[in-house]
Amino acid sequence: MSYKGGHLAALKYLFREYFGYLLFWAAFFFTSRLLFMAVNFRDTKSIAAADYPGMLIHGLHMDLSMIGYLALLCGLFFVVISWIRPQLAKGVVAGVNLIFIVLLSVVVISDAVLFGYWGFRMDATPLLYLKTPGEAAASLNLAQLILIPLLMVGYGLAWWFIYRKFVNKRTTVDARLPWWSILLISLNIIPIRGGFGISPMNPGKAYFSKDAYTNQATVNVAWNVFYSLNKLKDTDKEYRFMDSKEAEAIVAEMYKQSGETSYILNTPKPNVIVLIMESFVSNITETLGEEKGVTPNLDSLMREGVLFTRIYNDGQRSEKGLVSVLSGYPAQTTTSIIKHNAKVLKLPVLAKDFKANGYSTAYYYGGDIGFANMRTYLISSAYDRYVTQDDFSADQLQSKWGAQDGYVFDRLFNDLKREQGPFFYTFFTSSSHEPFDVPMKTVIPGNDDDSKFKNSAHYTDKCLGEFIRKAKKSSWWNNTLIVIVADHGRSCPSSLKMFDEKRNRIPMLWIGGALKVKGAKIDKLGVQHDLAATLLAQLKMDSKRYTFSRNLLDKNFKDWSMFTFNNGFGYAEGSSVVVYDNVGNVYSQEINPTDEVKKKGKALFQVYNHHFVGL
Repeated sequence: MSYKGGHLAALKYLFREYFGYLLFWAAFFFTSRLLFMAVNFRDTKSIAAADYPGMLIHGLHMDLSMIGYLALLCGLFFVVISWIRPQLAKGVVAGVNLIFIVLLSVVVISDAVLFGYWGFRMDATPLLYLKTPGEAAASLNLAQLILIPLLMVGYGLAWWFIYRKFVNKRTTVDARLPWWSILLISLNIIPIRGGFGISPMNPGKAYFSKDAYTNQATVNVAWNVFYSLNKLKDTDKEYRFMDSKEAEAIVAEMYKQSGETSYILNTPKPNVIVLIMESFVSNITETLGEEKGVTPNLDSLMREGVLFTRIYNDGQRSEKGLVSVLSGYPAQTTTSIIKHNAKVLKLPVLAKDFKANGYSTAYYYGGDIGFANMRTYLISSAYDRYVTQDDFSADQLQSKWGAQDGYVFDRLFNDLKREQGPFFYTFFTSSSHEPFDVPMKTVIPGNDDDSKFKNSAHYTDKCLGEFIRKAKKSSWWNNTLIVIVADHGRSCPSSLKMFDEKRNRIPMLWIGGALKVKGAKIDKLGVQHDLAATLLAQLKMDSKRYTFSRNLLDKNFKDWSMFTFNNGFGYAEGSSVVVYDNVGNVYSQEINPTDEVKKKGKALFQVYNHHFVGL
């Protein structure tokens, strides 16, 4: 038996049901956001009037993603039951939505109350307390223990009444729905993903304001809980190779430093520009690798600056490199701290430290800073200004990722003309990322990935050279330090395995008029996240909060380094390198291995992971 009235009638019917369902849940989430703001009115008062439209737009974007999940699941029940017994479809779908309403009411009320204690929107964290419910409830007084459940029940009943009266009451199914109904329901994947862009929905989509609470209030808490539940398996996984006290003792010894620094700057308060170069693995340079002609400008600069020759990346993704460089925090293997809002917001950030010391700050990226949840991290980093793809004209957005590096370098230079100093600027390049479509006549021919990557890196290198040449003629050059560091390495040649230590070596170069040491090479083994402590030590700023960042110029610096890849890590010390695969519990690569080196690597990885889980 098919749907009466034919396919057109069925289509009209499904659209009517869908929009009624959409409006119901949109009203639920909008009201829930207002409830959250009312309960936390003390913080809500700080929201600027100009931010309310942004909250509406960004909040609705996330609401639609959550509604997409609900509609997809509910729609599948609806259609499948209509095929089995149409008369049951209405009741089954009502039961499914009752479960949704109950669960989400519990989440909404709990979140509104607990925000005052935690300072962040609810995620999977409450599950960590289910083993000790007495301790979890200890923070609440008797009145709250009684009132909160009553509020949950009342809120759920109110929305169940609204659903029954305005949505379920008009639902009638007396025949089998067409087969193509499933295809129509599958379109919910579009709002679930957040649209058609390259950046899928993530918590950072709600971050648009410089005010932390405004961003928190914009988040759809239901979406945030289910998102973090999906990440929970990565968050709470501990790696244990030895007794925790033994591991901590080994790592404490590895981190011992004298506190005495070799100063290489000629000014106590220089301007600082950090250039994070997309995928600039050491291999593509002539100085550190085996390639000629790919990065002529960078190679030339290496001869006039201070070059750190033995630096490894922390992880193999941009968001991991970003946190490593700016927060001095080690990368994780199967996840990234940037995806866990409650954790990443606890990290120190260079921009905040420089701002506290009288610096103006700005962040430049030619694309969408919402990618990989970077928006959450970057907005919470409290830069004074953010220059993104939204600040460039349509004809300048020539890449899949946004504005090409040349346009962003030009914008950066022009903006610096107006700076009075001191300033701390960060620029994350993007043109050397796939698909490598750069606005330049091909210099390195070839259609394979290696050739296209090298050609795109050559373009960024060309833009870098032009920027530095102009900078040297500027008024701010003599008092400026520029740090050039890659976000991560890359398999180039592509035959390099992800775990190969050569794939994880990156350049770090300091140049600028603020240097008193020129043309020097520092061959100490370090990690990307060591930049933070090294830089702050040069400026005599406190780096104690950067727990795992070491001062590369400390007179008692100990040579070792670590990098991570998908569920594995590499550890280097002296001439030894060992790479361990956690899945197979085997060493994937060994260069001059020793038992001591292997033990140190496991101890360090265990301590890093334990700190992340407990953060």
